Amino acid sequence: MEQQNFEAQFQPQSEIITALMLGDCGAARTSLEKLWTAHCTVLAYIDEQSQRFVEGEFDLRWLTEDSREDWFAAGKIYRLKVRHHQNDKVLMLEEIIESNVLNADLEAYWQQYQMPVYFHSKTLGQFEWDKHYKGASGEVDWLGNEICLYIDEVDDTMSEAEIFSFAEEVVANAAEWDEKARTYLAEKLLESANDWAEEGAPELTAEQLSKRVSLSELSIGGTEMTFFYDDDDIFYGHSILVEVDENGTLYDAYIAG
Repeated sequence: MEQQNFEAQFQPQSEIITALMLGDCGAARTSLEKLWTAHCTVLAYIDEQSQRFVEGEFDLRWLTEDSREDWFAAGKIYRLKVRHHQNDKVLMLEEIIESNVLNADLEAYWQQYQMPVYFHSKTLGQFEWDKHYKGASGEVDWLGNEICLYIDEVDDTMSEAEIFSFAEEVVANAAEWDEKARTYLAEKLLESANDWAEEGAPELTAEQLSKRVSLSELSIGGTEMTFFYDDDDIFYGHSILVEVDENGTLYDAYIAG
């Protein structure tokens, strides 16, 4: 039944493709399922019948009893029998016909894909684009300390003004945002911080907590933000995250990692 339900999502006709794999493989299942849904990313492929070259990432999926993640290697080319999803950019794997295929067009595409792409902000500096996760990252000065700034939801059709305008505004107002985030996390996590303290240790105040943490990373997606703080071993090496919604309201602070 699992197999039938899975296959019903895909078109009935099969195709043979020569596929360049990006990797990023994994597998998941719920407690009610016996089979794993494995997945891996196809970066580009050539349709064998039409010889059409198709760019853009496709999610290759199949059901398996095996949860291993080394089915496909990044940058390698495979000949596959697949079926297309009814709507999405998803392919169902029916058969791995051949591994370690040689194809000049796909090999050239892989070489081009690996070339770094950079965006530049006049005030923030150079950022490298992550093509797979569609984000750009760079090191910026934050009140005299260097932090990693990650900007999500970036593609190569966007202007640099579109990419950086909000981030530039945030960094320009670093002192204000830093005070807000530190004050908020101290209010939210002070009780937990003292619960984590060793027996007999002096009780932390909110001011002490806010001063001991240090910002290591800022992630921006649209106008939403996540501040990542190193905890100075208050929570035994866990990160502290502070979340800000699209309206600039701080709404959560928690430990992670």
